[in-house]
Amino acid sequence: MHPSSSITCPWNLTVGNLTSFGKNSWIYSLDKISIGEKTCIGEGVKLLTGFHDISSVTFAFKSKPISIGSCVWIATDAMVLPGVTIGDGAVIAAGAIVTKDVEPWTVVGGN
Repeated sequence: MHPSSSITCPWNLTVGNLTSFGKNSWIYSLDKISIGEKTCIGEGVKLLTGFHDISSVTFAFKSKPISIGSCVWIATDAMVLPGVTIGDGAVIAAGAIVTKDVEPWTVVGGN
């Protein structure tokens, strides 16, 4: 883990062996986040479990867990949003915004 990385609520984070977190990565684990082994979380990556319900008159806070498999590469400045599952071996391109589940061994980019 790079010293400039940040983890909110670390008790909600489970990480496998040989997984790394790049410079300025932010793990916003207000809900559970599980990450497999040999996974690379790149520089500036954000894993976000919390959000506000825009259909709520009180803008209520909600959260959903994130699950990331083994041997995954999440490249620089990508963002993974609440409730997403990323399968083993997937690659998330730099700057991607992941709003839906990613199948194992696939490459995704954009949003």
